Amino acid sequence: MLNHGRCATHTLQLSVRAGLVTPSLGSILKKLRLVAKLCRNSTYFSKAMRVSVEREEALLAAAAEREPMTTTKIVCRLIIDCSTRWESTLTMVRRFVRVGAAIPPALSAYYHHAAVNSSKTRVECPNSMEQAALLPIIDFSTVLESASASLGSETAATSGMEETVFWYVREIGAPVVGECEEVATLKRVVLSDMHARREKKRLRGPNLDRFGIRLAAVLCDSFTKTFAFGNKPGTAALARASALAVMK
Repeated sequence: MLNHGRCATHTLQLSVRAGLVTPSLGSILKKLRLVAKLCRNSTYFSKAMRVSVEREEALLAAAAEREPMTTTKIVCRLIIDCSTRWESTLTMVRRFVRVGAAIPPALSAYYHHAAVNSSKTRVECPNSMEQAALLPIIDFSTVLESASASLGSETAATSGMEETVFWYVREIGAPVVGECEEVATLKRVVLSDMHARREKKRLRGPNLDRFGIRLAAVLCDSFTKTFAFGNKPGTAALARASALAVMK
Protein backbone atom coordinates (compact mmCIF):
# COMPACT_ATOMS: atom_id res chain seq x y z
CA MET A 1 0.00 0.00 0.00
CA LEU A 2 1.06 3.56 -0.57
CA ASN A 3 1.96 5.76 2.38
CA HIS A 4 -0.70 8.31 3.22
CA GLY A 5 0.68 11.84 3.23
CA ARG A 6 -1.80 13.61 5.51
CA CYS A 7 -2.65 17.22 4.73
CA ALA A 8 -1.11 19.66 7.21
CA THR A 9 -4.46 21.46 7.57
CA HIS A 10 -6.21 18.18 8.38
CA THR A 11 -3.59 17.41 11.03
CA LEU A 12 -4.34 20.71 12.76
CA GLN A 13 -8.08 19.98 12.51
CA LEU A 14 -7.60 16.68 14.34
CA SER A 15 -5.63 18.36 17.12
CA VAL A 16 -8.29 21.03 17.67
CA ARG A 17 -11.07 18.45 17.69
CA ALA A 18 -9.16 16.52 20.36
CA GLY A 19 -9.18 19.67 22.50
CA LEU A 20 -12.88 20.34 22.02
CA VAL A 21 -13.97 16.94 23.35
CA THR A 22 -12.30 17.31 26.74
CA PRO A 23 -14.84 16.80 29.57
CA SER A 24 -14.74 20.36 30.92
CA LEU A 25 -15.20 22.02 27.55
CA GLY A 26 -17.36 19.27 26.10
CA SER A 27 -19.99 19.75 28.82
CA ILE A 28 -20.31 23.46 27.95
CA LEU A 29 -20.56 22.76 24.23
CA LYS A 30 -23.22 20.12 24.92
CA LYS A 31 -25.36 22.75 26.65
CA LEU A 32 -24.88 25.14 23.74
CA ARG A 33 -25.93 22.45 21.25
CA LEU A 34 -29.07 21.62 23.23
CA VAL A 35 -30.11 25.29 23.33
CA ALA A 36 -29.37 25.70 19.61
CA LYS A 37 -31.33 22.54 18.81
CA LEU A 38 -34.28 23.79 20.85
CA CYS A 39 -34.13 27.11 19.00
CA ARG A 40 -34.23 25.28 15.69
CA ASN A 41 -36.97 22.78 16.57
CA SER A 42 -39.32 24.77 18.80
CA THR A 43 -41.39 27.54 17.23
CA TYR A 44 -42.43 28.83 20.66
CA PHE A 45 -38.85 29.05 21.91
CA SER A 46 -37.83 30.84 18.69
CA LYS A 47 -40.53 33.44 19.36
CA ALA A 48 -39.42 33.75 22.98
CA MET A 49 -35.84 34.26 21.78
CA ARG A 50 -36.89 37.06 19.43
CA VAL A 51 -38.84 38.83 22.19
CA SER A 52 -35.93 38.48 24.62
CA VAL A 53 -33.35 39.71 22.07
CA GLU A 54 -35.50 42.73 21.20
CA ARG A 55 -35.84 43.53 24.92
CA GLU A 56 -32.07 43.32 25.42
CA GLU A 57 -31.48 45.53 22.37
CA ALA A 58 -33.90 48.13 23.72
CA LEU A 59 -32.05 48.20 27.05
CA LEU A 60 -28.66 48.54 25.34
CA ALA A 61 -29.95 51.29 23.07
CA ALA A 62 -31.37 53.21 26.03
CA ALA A 63 -28.10 52.90 27.95
CA ALA A 64 -26.11 54.10 24.92
CA GLU A 65 -28.67 56.83 24.11
CA ARG A 66 -29.20 55.60 20.54
CA GLU A 67 -32.04 54.27 18.46
CA PRO A 68 -32.71 50.51 18.77
CA MET A 69 -31.80 48.34 15.81
CA THR A 70 -34.67 47.38 13.53
CA THR A 71 -36.16 43.90 13.81
CA THR A 72 -34.69 42.83 10.48
CA LYS A 73 -31.14 43.57 11.69
CA ILE A 74 -31.44 41.79 15.03
CA VAL A 75 -29.89 38.32 15.22
CA CYS A 76 -31.91 35.98 17.41
CA ARG A 77 -31.31 32.55 15.85
CA LEU A 78 -28.68 30.22 17.27
CA ILE A 79 -26.41 28.02 15.15
CA ILE A 80 -25.77 24.33 15.76
CA ASP A 81 -22.40 22.95 14.74
CA CYS A 82 -21.27 19.99 12.67
CA SER A 83 -19.39 17.42 14.76
CA THR A 84 -16.67 16.92 12.12
CA ARG A 85 -16.04 20.63 11.44
CA TRP A 86 -14.57 22.44 14.41
CA GLU A 87 -14.84 25.82 12.68
CA SER A 88 -18.62 25.41 12.82
CA THR A 89 -18.28 24.90 16.58
CA LEU A 90 -16.44 28.21 16.77
CA THR A 91 -19.25 29.85 14.76
CA MET A 92 -21.82 28.35 17.16
CA VAL A 93 -19.97 29.73 20.19
CA ARG A 94 -19.61 33.18 18.63
CA ARG A 95 -23.34 33.36 17.89
CA PHE A 96 -24.18 32.16 21.41
CA VAL A 97 -22.01 34.88 22.94
CA ARG A 98 -23.63 37.47 20.69
CA VAL A 99 -27.16 36.72 21.96
CA GLY A 100 -26.19 35.08 25.26
CA ALA A 101 -27.87 37.60 27.58
CA ALA A 102 -31.24 36.95 25.97
CA ILE A 103 -31.16 33.16 26.33
CA PRO A 104 -31.97 32.67 30.08
CA PRO A 105 -35.13 34.86 29.91
CA ALA A 106 -36.22 33.04 26.76
CA LEU A 107 -35.74 29.63 28.41
CA SER A 108 -37.68 30.81 31.47
CA ALA A 109 -40.55 31.99 29.27
CA TYR A 110 -40.51 28.75 27.31
CA TYR A 111 -40.59 26.44 30.33
CA HIS A 112 -43.25 28.58 32.00
CA HIS A 113 -45.66 27.28 29.36
CA ALA A 114 -44.01 23.99 28.34
CA ALA A 115 -43.97 20.96 30.61
CA VAL A 116 -41.03 18.54 30.55
CA ASN A 117 -41.97 14.86 30.70
CA SER A 118 -39.76 11.91 31.61
CA SER A 119 -38.75 11.27 27.98
CA LYS A 120 -37.30 14.76 27.45
CA THR A 121 -34.30 16.51 28.95
CA ARG A 122 -34.68 20.02 30.31
CA VAL A 123 -32.37 22.35 28.41
CA GLU A 124 -30.13 24.39 30.69
CA CYS A 125 -28.18 27.51 29.77
CA PRO A 126 -24.46 27.50 30.71
CA ASN A 127 -23.93 29.19 34.07
CA SER A 128 -22.10 32.48 34.50
CA MET A 129 -18.68 30.86 35.03
CA GLU A 130 -19.10 28.68 31.94
CA GLN A 131 -20.20 31.67 29.86
CA ALA A 132 -17.19 33.64 31.09
CA ALA A 133 -14.94 30.92 29.63
CA LEU A 134 -16.42 31.31 26.15
CA LEU A 135 -14.63 34.58 25.28
CA PRO A 136 -11.06 33.31 25.93
CA ILE A 137 -12.00 30.09 24.13
CA ILE A 138 -13.02 32.18 21.13
CA ASP A 139 -9.76 34.15 21.30
CA PHE A 140 -7.57 31.02 21.25
CA SER A 141 -9.75 29.28 18.65
CA THR A 142 -9.50 32.34 16.40
CA VAL A 143 -5.71 31.89 16.38
CA LEU A 144 -6.20 28.26 15.36
CA GLU A 145 -8.69 29.32 12.70
CA SER A 146 -6.16 31.78 11.27
CA ALA A 147 -3.45 29.10 11.31
CA SER A 148 -5.75 26.68 9.50
CA ALA A 149 -6.56 29.28 6.86
CA SER A 150 -2.84 29.98 6.35
CA LEU A 151 -2.09 26.29 5.86
CA GLY A 152 -5.06 25.83 3.54
CA SER A 153 -3.98 28.71 1.31
CA GLU A 154 -0.55 27.20 0.60
CA THR A 155 -0.13 26.04 -2.99
CA ALA A 156 3.27 24.44 -2.43
CA ALA A 157 4.35 21.81 0.09
CA THR A 158 3.18 22.79 3.57
CA SER A 159 5.85 21.10 5.73
CA GLY A 160 7.67 24.36 6.47
CA MET A 161 4.44 26.22 7.08
CA GLU A 162 3.22 23.45 9.36
CA GLU A 163 6.36 23.78 11.48
CA THR A 164 5.91 27.56 11.69
CA VAL A 165 2.28 27.14 12.74
CA PHE A 166 3.27 24.66 15.45
CA TRP A 167 5.68 27.11 17.11
CA TYR A 168 3.26 30.01 16.68
CA VAL A 169 0.40 28.10 18.31
CA ARG A 170 2.80 26.95 21.05
CA GLU A 171 3.68 30.57 21.81
CA ILE A 172 0.07 31.77 21.75
CA GLY A 173 -1.07 28.76 23.76
CA ALA A 174 1.33 29.34 26.64
CA PRO A 175 -0.37 29.10 30.06
CA VAL A 176 -1.64 32.36 31.52
CA VAL A 177 -1.96 32.96 35.25
CA GLY A 178 -5.58 33.08 36.31
CA GLU A 179 -7.13 31.64 33.14
CA CYS A 180 -10.07 29.30 33.56
CA GLU A 181 -9.76 25.52 33.55
CA GLU A 182 -11.58 25.08 30.23
CA VAL A 183 -9.18 27.33 28.30
CA ALA A 184 -6.08 25.90 30.00
CA THR A 185 -7.24 22.36 29.17
CA LEU A 186 -8.01 23.29 25.56
CA LYS A 187 -4.53 24.78 25.09
CA ARG A 188 -2.80 21.85 26.75
CA VAL A 189 -4.63 19.16 24.77
CA VAL A 190 -4.30 20.90 21.40
CA LEU A 191 -0.57 21.54 21.84
CA SER A 192 0.03 18.03 23.20
CA ASP A 193 -1.77 16.47 20.23
CA MET A 194 0.08 18.69 17.75
CA HIS A 195 3.40 17.75 19.38
CA ALA A 196 2.58 14.03 19.28
CA ARG A 197 1.64 14.16 15.59
CA ARG A 198 4.72 16.24 14.80
CA GLU A 199 7.04 13.77 16.55
CA LYS A 200 5.37 10.79 14.89
CA LYS A 201 5.85 12.36 11.50
CA ARG A 202 9.48 13.25 12.30
CA LEU A 203 10.37 9.74 13.48
CA ARG A 204 8.71 7.98 10.59
CA GLY A 205 10.00 10.33 7.92
CA PRO A 206 9.20 10.01 4.22
CA ASN A 207 9.54 6.63 2.54
CA LEU A 208 11.81 7.52 -0.37
CA ASP A 209 11.46 4.07 -1.90
CA ARG A 210 7.77 4.70 -2.53
CA PHE A 211 8.09 8.25 -3.78
CA GLY A 212 8.22 7.12 -7.41
CA ILE A 213 5.02 5.11 -7.04
CA ARG A 214 3.19 8.07 -5.49
CA LEU A 215 4.49 10.31 -8.25
CA ALA A 216 3.30 7.86 -10.91
CA ALA A 217 -0.13 7.65 -9.28
CA VAL A 218 -0.43 11.45 -9.26
CA LEU A 219 0.70 11.84 -12.85
CA CYS A 220 -1.61 9.12 -14.13
CA ASP A 221 -4.97 10.42 -15.35
CA SER A 222 -7.55 8.50 -13.30
CA PHE A 223 -10.10 8.60 -16.12
CA THR A 224 -8.03 7.58 -19.14
CA LYS A 225 -5.18 5.80 -17.32
CA THR A 226 -2.75 7.74 -19.51
CA PHE A 227 0.06 10.14 -18.68
CA ALA A 228 -0.29 13.74 -19.75
CA PHE A 229 2.84 15.94 -19.80
CA GLY A 230 1.90 18.71 -22.17
CA ASN A 231 2.54 18.70 -25.90
CA LYS A 232 6.05 17.20 -25.95
CA PRO A 233 5.89 13.57 -27.14
CA GLY A 234 9.47 12.85 -26.14
CA THR A 235 8.97 13.98 -22.55
CA ALA A 236 5.68 12.12 -22.29
CA ALA A 237 7.22 8.89 -23.60
CA LEU A 238 10.16 9.09 -21.20
CA ALA A 239 7.93 9.86 -18.22
CA ARG A 240 5.55 7.04 -19.11
CA ALA A 241 8.40 4.53 -19.38
CA SER A 242 9.92 5.67 -16.08
CA ALA A 243 6.59 5.55 -14.24
CA LEU A 244 5.75 2.09 -15.58
CA ALA A 245 9.22 0.87 -14.57
CA VAL A 246 8.65 2.15 -11.03
CA MET A 247 5.23 0.47 -10.78
CA LYS A 248 6.61 -2.85 -12.09
